[in-house]
Amino acid sequence: MRPAGRFIFAEGKFGLRRSGCFWRLAVAWRGTIRSPIRRNCEKLPVQLCGQAVARQFKHSLTSASRAGFLESSCGTAFEINDLIMCRSTRSVLVLLLLALSLLAPPAFSALSPEEFRTPPIQARPSCFWSWLNGNVDRQQITRELEEMKAKGMRGGIIWDIGALNDPEKIIPAGPQFLGPESLKTIHHTMDEAQRLGLELGIFASSSWNAGGTWITPDDASKSLLWSEVAVRGPAQFSDTLPLPKKATAIHKEIAIWAVPDQSDKTIANTNAAVRLDAKLGTDGKLTWSVPAGAWRILRFVQNNTDEHLNCPSPNSRGLVIDHLSRPATEAHFTYMLDTISKGRDGFGPIKIFELDSYEVHPANDWTPDFVKAFIDRNHYDLAPWLPVLAGWTVGGKELSERFEHDYHKLVSDLIIENHFARAKELLKTKVAAHSATVEPLEQGDEILTYATIKAQNFEIPMPRCKVDRSEEHTSELQSPY
Repeated sequence: MRPAGRFIFAEGKFGLRRSGCFWRLAVAWRGTIRSPIRRNCEKLPVQLCGQAVARQFKHSLTSASRAGFLESSCGTAFEINDLIMCRSTRSVLVLLLLALSLLAPPAFSALSPEEFRTPPIQARPSCFWSWLNGNVDRQQITRELEEMKAKGMRGGIIWDIGALNDPEKIIPAGPQFLGPESLKTIHHTMDEAQRLGLELGIFASSSWNAGGTWITPDDASKSLLWSEVAVRGPAQFSDTLPLPKKATAIHKEIAIWAVPDQSDKTIANTNAAVRLDAKLGTDGKLTWSVPAGAWRILRFVQNNTDEHLNCPSPNSRGLVIDHLSRPATEAHFTYMLDTISKGRDGFGPIKIFELDSYEVHPANDWTPDFVKAFIDRNHYDLAPWLPVLAGWTVGGKELSERFEHDYHKLVSDLIIENHFARAKELLKTKVAAHSATVEPLEQGDEILTYATIKAQNFEIPMPRCKVDRSEEHTSELQSPY
């Protein structure tokens, strides 16, 4: 008789079935597969997603086998058989990856009683170590590290962050994150952790999202905005086109299109639109002989969003980076790594850089080389299709949806390649071969990116659950020490 197990997770299911000397894993999902990249949902490439999950399952099962968690009477071996990933929901993926984290103990052949009593540092718990408002005391830091050591912990991940629930302003503002005083405290922490044999991590910003006071407008977050003007011909139009409502002082022209003004916002095909970039003067005035009929002029601009970090310490308010830009990622991490290692021989106990929740304001993502990247990968020009992003249908519903897919897919790919993967490369080069990037897996209304699913871009994909403490204030949580 062949034993079989099946576990139900929301709308998905997976099971382990033994066949001879092999265990086989069958996976199937029902639902809708989505990748909420920042704020834009797109259908995932099913094959790639399936392969990524398959690799993680295979690694987890192999680790579980080596640790003696799964056995069969004629030896233990595992294979992925008929991995099917038709469609999935975000919550199913989170639960699935949570399950994987439970199935993946350290990959050694046997766990001895001594190793169980005294586990290696890599198997010990760490913590998010909040440095509220950046205001910390070095003597207290030493005390807390010694307590971490005494309680069998691995260490802590330094998190410079603003005090969210401190209406009585109990916590004073500390120094700017990675400024001279902050750096002295970080170096003190590194020295004490090294003395105690602990490991440290550090967030890649004050609070969350990548960015900081050192980020220039060139490397800051950008979006695509547009304005619309209705005109009727035949007539001569000569006037200044309005900027989009949310445009900041830092913006750049992308394209200007005149499209037939239909009540249902449909454009028969790309040839029906007229491009007017060349008719825009340096003073912002457009001069155009309007053909007969009703027209709508669409002005598209690249705009710096002026978005700042979510909840930084009071003196650390800085710009969020352009996550689609490789140069922006390089500038950000190079500054952090060079600053932390300044005057020191390497990074010592710092082994982890935390890339926390990817949360930014709703927008159509953009980056300076987006047009070129789109043409290189999709082999057609996106400019005639820009009205689709402004709510128009071009060439019919199907073609417009296909363009939207290509646009969102490129946003996803650029974030994965130019931010997450590039950050990992920089850390491997500059810190140490065993350094790690960490990304929490979010459930509910927050973001679970395709980049998280492609777990090869992280050493430690981190599941996270939350406790609602919205009513608690700093005054109720003060340490008695």
